[in-house]
Amino acid sequence: MANTRIDFTGFHWLDISNPTPEYLNEVAAEYGLHPTSVQDCLQPEHLPKYEMIDEVSFIVLRAFDRECSSESDTVQELTRKVAIFYGDEFVITIHRTDQPFLDAMVQRWQKRSGKDPAYTPEHILADAINEVVRSYERPILDCVAQLEIFEQEIFGAGTHRKFRMAKGYYLKRKVSVYKRILRSTLEPLTKVMASAEAQLMPHFQNARELIDNLYFYADETSESIGSLLNLHISLQSQKTNEASRRTNEVMRVLTIFSCFFLPINFIASIYGMNFENMPELKNEHGYYMALGLMFSVAVGIFIWFRSKGWLKKGVA
Repeated sequence: MANTRIDFTGFHWLDISNPTPEYLNEVAAEYGLHPTSVQDCLQPEHLPKYEMIDEVSFIVLRAFDRECSSESDTVQELTRKVAIFYGDEFVITIHRTDQPFLDAMVQRWQKRSGKDPAYTPEHILADAINEVVRSYERPILDCVAQLEIFEQEIFGAGTHRKFRMAKGYYLKRKVSVYKRILRSTLEPLTKVMASAEAQLMPHFQNARELIDNLYFYADETSESIGSLLNLHISLQSQKTNEASRRTNEVMRVLTIFSCFFLPINFIASIYGMNFENMPELKNEHGYYMALGLMFSVAVGIFIWFRSKGWLKKGVA
């Protein structure tokens, strides 16, 4: 467990990392925090939300986790929760793991703490919300870049790698998580803006505009991924249909040959019996008569097939 305290004029900021339940209970008793809100700090599944209990505001935010694996595709795997309590005299940020953006904020505000007495807890809150939203810029841009690679893989342009449906599916799941978190973050941001001071509105408005822009990119990427997946399925179906068509064409040719030779084989099999009472066996022209019969049957079948148009390529 680690904590950092920064004192300002009239309030202070306490940043707590990986606290124990016992320590949180002490903090809750000292600052008058509601027990259920404190319990929420240690539960990782919460989406962004805003609550106002007595004179203390409680906000849950979720920032992108830079340490997540490339296979991560759920809210808990891709993001980390940051709980914020703030009132007139304090700001408390609680998180289970170290957050790089919070470490940078601590260093930044340690330098500012004694320079401007006009700073309020809302300044810390506005900075935190902006940094949380900004943490999604890089992963969403990475998804856009990955989408372009998938498009090249599907069409075989500039790459020898083959597109796999699973990769597109997991990318779509990632983008869906980003959309869900960004959309959920709008609710606490809107409630905070409703009571924020006029001088802080530009800071909160920047966060709102950034959410809108990132959500637009994520939504466009999600739709493009869906279109690429459908296109990939169509191309695979087309290849399958083409292979089936070629197989059908081969079978058609073999069937035509079978139709020609089946009656000829039938005639040959009859005369191959060599029974003594077969009159054609002792006829000096019997051999030529049998060949003529076979030829006539073949010509007759050919004329019949041609009149039906069955000899044309591509005819079923």
